[in-house]
Amino acid sequence: MNHLNSIVLEGNFVRDPDCKETAHGKKVSTFSIANNRYFSKGQGSFEKSTSFFDCECWGLVAEKVLQKGKKGCKVRLIGRIIQNTWEDNKKNKHSQVKVVCEHAEFFDRGNSTDEQNDKDNSDNEAYEEAQNNEFSISF
Repeated sequence: MNHLNSIVLEGNFVRDPDCKETAHGKKVSTFSIANNRYFSKGQGSFEKSTSFFDCECWGLVAEKVLQKGKKGCKVRLIGRIIQNTWEDNKKNKHSQVKVVCEHAEFFDRGNSTDEQNDKDNSDNEAYEEAQNNEFSISF
């Protein structure tokens, strides 16, 4: 019996999606999104926490993401989580968790202000900084 494996995420594209094609001609799109969470620190102050998620989608969903997904664009993803594990040349074990998207909804950003653009750029800078740190977990 399968266990429940379902995720719904909203966030902004960190960069434009990439596209590859399998030997059988099926498209696969890979990208990352930034997901913001705001929480109270008490006495009316709030703090922002940003998490970054690696994602992939296949077939028609990949085509839709490639057509509509652009850096900074807001998206809602519905899918499942998978874990890839591998061993490198030095026999170190690694693990990566990513979201396999089965549905994507795009939101019009409307008339974004400079303040909103600054927030989006800070998310992208934070992602790039996080990329410099290793995302995989070594055992």
